[in-house]
Amino acid sequence: MVFKRGGRCDLRSWTNADHTSVQADGNGGTKQGKWPLDFMYNTPCDPNNSPVSNGPGYTGYSPGALPIYGPSIVTVDRRDDSFNLGMNLRTVLPGGEPDFEPAVVKFTSTGALAWWSRLYHEIQPNGTQMNSSPDQYVDGIAVDYSQQSGLGNVIINARCHGNNVENFWEGNSIAASPGASGFQNGFTGNSGNLHISWLGKLSCAGGVLKHSTYVAEYVEGSNNYGPPLAEPNMANWPNPNTGWPDVNTTRIARASVNATADGSVCIAAVGRRTMTTANAYQQMPLPSTALTGSWNSFVRVYEPDLGPPKYSSLLVGEWDTSTGSGGGNTDLYAVWKTADGIVAVGRHQEDTSNPGVAKGNAIPVANVPAWGSSTPLNESAVLAFFRASTLEDPGDGPGVITAVGGTTPITTALTVHPNPAGHSTLVQLPSAQQGELRLIDPLGRTVHAENVARGVRQVQLTLEAYGLGAYLIQWRGNDGRTATARLIVQ
Repeated sequence: MVFKRGGRCDLRSWTNADHTSVQADGNGGTKQGKWPLDFMYNTPCDPNNSPVSNGPGYTGYSPGALPIYGPSIVTVDRRDDSFNLGMNLRTVLPGGEPDFEPAVVKFTSTGALAWWSRLYHEIQPNGTQMNSSPDQYVDGIAVDYSQQSGLGNVIINARCHGNNVENFWEGNSIAASPGASGFQNGFTGNSGNLHISWLGKLSCAGGVLKHSTYVAEYVEGSNNYGPPLAEPNMANWPNPNTGWPDVNTTRIARASVNATADGSVCIAAVGRRTMTTANAYQQMPLPSTALTGSWNSFVRVYEPDLGPPKYSSLLVGEWDTSTGSGGGNTDLYAVWKTADGIVAVGRHQEDTSNPGVAKGNAIPVANVPAWGSSTPLNESAVLAFFRASTLEDPGDGPGVITAVGGTTPITTALTVHPNPAGHSTLVQLPSAQQGELRLIDPLGRTVHAENVARGVRQVQLTLEAYGLGAYLIQWRGNDGRTATARLIVQ
């Protein structure tokens, strides 16, 4: 999609009343204008005549030099067919410097405006009008389906260039959640010429900020650290909300954010001295050690309130910890939460100075399937499955989350005995309703399916025809109840 500034008055008010209207900004402040482009203009737009591009608007912003702009991401809420649009607007600051300003717009299923958010204060709660320079962008949007339609949140992945005068909303300054504290509340350190990411949860109903955190990993050789985090799973990493440590460019992969069944937030990103958890598959050495870190790709799952991560692991070439060489050679493009782990996909880069040869060192691998390879060749695809007890949730299994009719089915766990199993196992069903039972192999294929009659509460599964490994048992009853269980065949 492309919007034209001189076209059909896209995302601008058509009346003076709308253009000058003052409304809540979603976090205790206010903003002027019914539509997100009003802030660049000093008049409304007349759709019956040639649109006038006259600025600056009420905070001093003017339209950018190019007459076109467009969205960076569009996400549909499958429960009610509403949709969310993220965009980056070319603007000019009051001093004449070019800028990019973000906006998230929610529309109803018929295309009517529901709400929009700038993701920062245009007018602070004390009435001060603000600019936010330099650039800010919207890189991803995901719908949190952990609550019923109208009650849940939409997750925003945005990015700022530098420690702006008015930056993205901090995780401990949330009007709707006064006691909230994000894992990383704000931008710290003295280096401003870098890009870092931000996650925020806005209510689907009105765009009100509920939770937020910055995603900004430490620089190599940083200082001004605070004391270690109290959470044991954070493995003595310094608390990012104390001290004033320098951070480095950290970017969440575009459109890679997704929500889990309980509202946790899963991301793939790239960072430098990345904070990893004690249960990580591949850890970053603590900055208190003499070991050198490396640029890296990583996966992370935040708690629903965007507090300390449940899991954070690198996936990068095993670098030389005395020099830092050999790493910085992977890209992760997407992650997905399963019932007992995280699937990540990406690539191992080719060495551009030595075509045909993989860059740096190989990533650490385990349980490589027969169709895979333990060493990279040229540019190679990467498929990873991370597992940890903090990631286990049957609600994230196949077919469990649905949005038909705006409802979410009841989800429980199946009882399976024995488990691990050899020749057979007995499955205790959650109800005596009619339904279907499936056995899904480690590659995600349904290898057995059977219809179960009403009144049956136990089903014997014969396993002799199947190979060894971790299987998923899935139940779907005609009453809408679903259940899953993990089965080890050995």
